[in-house]
Amino acid sequence: MSKLRWLVAALAAVVIVVAFPLVHWRPGRSVELGPLEVTPPAKQLSVRVGESVQFSAGAPGALGFTWTVWGRPVSFASTFAYAPAPEDAGWQQVTVEVSGRGGGRATRTWDVGVVPPTPPVLEEVTPPAGSVALARGEQGSFRCRARVPAARPGDRLAFEWMLDDQLVRREEQPAADAISDLALPPSETGSHHLRVRVTEDGQSASIAEWTITVAAPEEAPPAVAAAEQAPPVAPPEAAPPPEAPRVAAVPPLEPPALVPPPRLVRAPGPRYLEGRVGEPLVFQTRVEPQSTKVVYRWTVDRRWARARAPGRLEYEPTIPGRHAVRVTVAVADQTIGRDTWVVTVLEPEVAQAAPPPLREPAPPATETAPPSVPSELAEAEVRAWLDEYARAWSRKDLSALRRMGQVRSAAEEERLERYFRSVDDLHVAVRVLALRLDGARASVELERTDTVTDPSGRRQELRLPPIRQQIERTPDGLRFTGDGGPG
Repeated sequence: MSKLRWLVAALAAVVIVVAFPLVHWRPGRSVELGPLEVTPPAKQLSVRVGESVQFSAGAPGALGFTWTVWGRPVSFASTFAYAPAPEDAGWQQVTVEVSGRGGGRATRTWDVGVVPPTPPVLEEVTPPAGSVALARGEQGSFRCRARVPAARPGDRLAFEWMLDDQLVRREEQPAADAISDLALPPSETGSHHLRVRVTEDGQSASIAEWTITVAAPEEAPPAVAAAEQAPPVAPPEAAPPPEAPRVAAVPPLEPPALVPPPRLVRAPGPRYLEGRVGEPLVFQTRVEPQSTKVVYRWTVDRRWARARAPGRLEYEPTIPGRHAVRVTVAVADQTIGRDTWVVTVLEPEVAQAAPPPLREPAPPATETAPPSVPSELAEAEVRAWLDEYARAWSRKDLSALRRMGQVRSAAEEERLERYFRSVDDLHVAVRVLALRLDGARASVELERTDTVTDPSGRRQELRLPPIRQQIERTPDGLRFTGDGGPG
């Protein structure tokens, strides 16, 4: 009996010893990815070109975020600001993928309708945009009337008048029916550029431009010499007897000389020229007979060019390629002739280094040389590259934009081609807001402004929100890395 009790007690002790750790041990549970919370909550939304929409995502246990636009990564933070450009008009798809421990993933997709910009409508431009001739000392008078369709009572339109790129007047008027007048004081002799920019939101704008030619004063005719004093009159003598009247032959009057109408005299020389970047070229033309009422309007690639003297343009090319220089000559608002030159601009000459002296071939190296490290970027180099980036946009150069990292897929290239076909006379300006160098990479914040002529012939300007981009050096030159996004 005692042995049986001892056996039962021993078994009970074994059970307690084995069961105690089993009761207190629990397998560790991995933290799973919690429910995904995003903003905006709606899956479909719209945004105007020039505006931006803020996206954000979060979930318990989230470790990484990947934002894409049509599959192209654009951000790896928990938030993303999407600011569509003009070429993005239409439907766009924004997706975020959130990853957690253990391979857990969650995604959310938005359909974003990008609405093209709607600049103000210019109802009246007086005098019509184009060439205007003023006499020296004459005051110019200009008027612009504009409106915003379906404007609200509190909406305002801003008029910005620029003379030779200098602000001369700015005012705001109610957007339903806004009028701005400019009394231009007398300007110096020569050619001047006047521009009015009309905008509601500071980004999308309509513009009108004038080329003002102030004529030199006409030379005063030479003063007529004062008549010499007549000699003193002799005292009267006795009058002789009257003679018989004689009839004198009067010669016929000569007809007045006819003044020929003014005509354009084209300068001699070829019309197809070659030049190099940075080397100035001079183009000249004249009108016979000479007149102070002649207006010369010079353009380079259909963009207005300022001439320092009437009939003479000094052009210093900065972009390689083929360019057209044109002049239109008018008298009393009537075009009397045109002339055109085609200039092929070559790259600047690069001095060739002397060949290195011949040396004995070095013995084969036993160790593999380390890969070359990309050289550090300089601020002047990055700024010059951004200037070329703006020029590539202006000349609609898809191959250059692809090489610079702006275009990374066939879909983006097709979208950009569609935008280029929809506008004419595109001019893109890029303004650097911030620049930070880090070895062979650079971070830049920039602002892009597009000035275009729409299919109806109206000039429009669109200023996009600031964007941040990463630039790196590659064997083919500098390039956007694609890690940037709106500011």
